[in-house]
Amino acid sequence: MNVLFVSPEVGPLVRAGGLGDVVGALPLALRQLGVDVRVLCPLHRECKQLDSELLPTAITLKFGFKSYLFQFFETRLGDSDIPVYLLENKFLFDRPGIYADENGDYLDNPLRCFALSKAALSVEKVTGWRPDIFHAHDWMAASLPAYLNAQSSPKRKSRSVLTIHNLEHQGSFPEKTFSLSGLPSIFGGIEGFNHYNAMNLLKGGIQHADKITTV
Repeated sequence: MNVLFVSPEVGPLVRAGGLGDVVGALPLALRQLGVDVRVLCPLHRECKQLDSELLPTAITLKFGFKSYLFQFFETRLGDSDIPVYLLENKFLFDRPGIYADENGDYLDNPLRCFALSKAALSVEKVTGWRPDIFHAHDWMAASLPAYLNAQSSPKRKSRSVLTIHNLEHQGSFPEKTFSLSGLPSIFGGIEGFNHYNAMNLLKGGIQHADKITTV
């Protein structure tokens, strides 16, 4: 079984708290069970010193009226042989912090979330390795199941899992922000990302994921 973890942080490479610890430890346990598990994480500024290899295939994704170029770098998870794919876009991810800086949360966090989630679906194109399960971790990767549902037929083989690490952080933003995602407009309704007239990324993930787990 092939499993792709998608997370904004993965210890010991880059972490802000418990999320990074879990995403850094669980793949090691799954590998011992025979699972081919890999990780996708943004190439944050903290990751730039890592020993990594640039993969030859780049992708372009459109959000709103603007297109963004993404490249993938490959490194390893600690001392293991588990591949970690680092998603590079300097405009979105080359910043002092993962979610915020000294002035507060980044205002374009919704765009950064959409980019990470949608780019996960291009891992097969970039690496030649196809995930059977896309495992999204917390609100910053929570739109991944919706992107998977939007592009797949009812007979699709890949499935999605959403793990909730901290309900205090749900990724709630103004309702109009949903249009940036490029997802079908129906996904932005009450049975999708809409929560009390706001866009709630975690709620959208819960609505669209095939399975939901908690930590």
